Amino acid sequence: MRIIKTKQDIDVLRRAEALPAVLLDLVEDYFLLLKDELEVELESCTTTTT
Repeated sequence: MRIIKTKQDIDVLRRAEALPAVLLDLVEDYFLLLKDELEVELESCTTTTT
């Protein structure tokens, strides 16, 4: 089992062909969506505290 913490982890799995490309595409899309949402939330937290 692999834990994906970074985009680099997805790239490693892709190069190793550890999972089907279609599945990795879905995982990558979801990972990037979560990353974007966290950045937006972090930005809103920092603007409300200043």
